[in-house]
Amino acid sequence: MKIRRLSLLLALIVVILAGCEQVEPASIQNLNNGKILVIGHGGSGFQSYFNPLPANSLASINSAVARLHADGVELDVQLTSDKKLVLYHDEFLQTQTNCSDCISGLTADEVLKCRYNRDVSNRIKEQEPIITLETVLQKFAAYPQKPLIFIDCKLLNTCNPAQTPHPADFAEAVATLVNKYNAYAWTHVESSSVPLLQALYARDSRLWLSFYTRNPAADIPEAARLGIKGITVFNNEITAAQVQEAHRRGLFVTLFGIKSRSGLVNTIRKNPDAIQTDNIPLLINILQD
Repeated sequence: MKIRRLSLLLALIVVILAGCEQVEPASIQNLNNGKILVIGHGGSGFQSYFNPLPANSLASINSAVARLHADGVELDVQLTSDKKLVLYHDEFLQTQTNCSDCISGLTADEVLKCRYNRDVSNRIKEQEPIITLETVLQKFAAYPQKPLIFIDCKLLNTCNPAQTPHPADFAEAVATLVNKYNAYAWTHVESSSVPLLQALYARDSRLWLSFYTRNPAADIPEAARLGIKGITVFNNEITAAQVQEAHRRGLFVTLFGIKSRSGLVNTIRKNPDAIQTDNIPLLINILQD
């Protein structure tokens, strides 16, 4: 019995030490002078018991930037029927709000009346509204030190696929806003759609574009061929060698989809340029250790 208890104690110590792995910042080699940018996923992270703020809400974005001191935020952007850009992640409004239907089938005025559902802990006193991308760009354009805004473009209309936004319309809306607020230096525009990336580049070649890929082996050379500046990839779908290859081709690498401390340590050791995370304090803590 004593041997069994000792074995369990040793196993626990190993787990604790593994969870406290640290990364030597000086060893990071990337295109960002050895600094990995901490980017809040959907603002301060997606809603959970520990994070009551709805992703993509203004409260979540403010929390990430002002309270948690993230370098920036990733935001999910969809196009309304009257060609306005609003922040929302899911295909259907009813999954997160008190509304129903799909965003691209509604006008901006209709969408902006929607309120996010309360979180599981009921810690939110008031329901947060859906907001526009312009609200965010206008707010941070006035900041002397601007956070980096990753604009994840979602071409969605599951309610009526025939009315899925046209890439040219989406590109026009994005380019117009980025130009209006002279946000070229502090926005990254992401998409998994090659036609949309091409439309964005054709509309304004000054836009900072990132290819959201699930197949880095094929899409790293494709991104370089398209003349865009970065790739965005799930951490478990890219190797350290592929990150290095992307860097060799001059591509800025953003990784996401990491849940644990050990996963973040593993991600950091791949030397990306940015990490999108649902746990901003933990990532900052690891990078500062």
